[in-house]
Amino acid sequence: MLALCFYAHRRGTRMSDERERHKLRTPCGFCGTEFGWIDERNGQACVFCQGCGKHQYNSPRHERGLAPVPLRQDGIAPSVIHKVKERANFRCEGCGCGPDERRMDIGHRISEAEWREACLPPLLVRDIDNLAWLCSVCNSGQGKCSLPIPYALLLRVWKARG
Repeated sequence: MLALCFYAHRRGTRMSDERERHKLRTPCGFCGTEFGWIDERNGQACVFCQGCGKHQYNSPRHERGLAPVPLRQDGIAPSVIHKVKERANFRCEGCGCGPDERRMDIGHRISEAEWREACLPPLLVRDIDNLAWLCSVCNSGQGKCSLPIPYALLLRVWKARG
């Protein structure tokens, strides 16, 4: 069966009972066909031409009728949170403890309240440079207070230079 699928792919044909027909955004640049199929590869939906079998593009969720991946309740995308974790080497930026010692979460270096008081652009409060990877002890009780002055001062200078 594998050899048959490989042969069908190389010939530019496909086995009609295996894949659902999908209209391409634009006709194939190689053969001009307007239809293709979607194949899941490593969690990504890849669109292939029905005529020549060549990869066309990666299909976003909305194009397939699926709901988008939701943001967290605080509006910070999971990809941004992961970048903050990597920057902190997956350790607390306050005390240096690891995830095996305490529960970890995302926090703000300059609190949202102080951000509004300083009249800074609201979208930048969730900027990656204002986010910190903190343990539950360092993040709890912070409330409307910002992290120590050096972080806040550096971020304000950096944003002012634009």
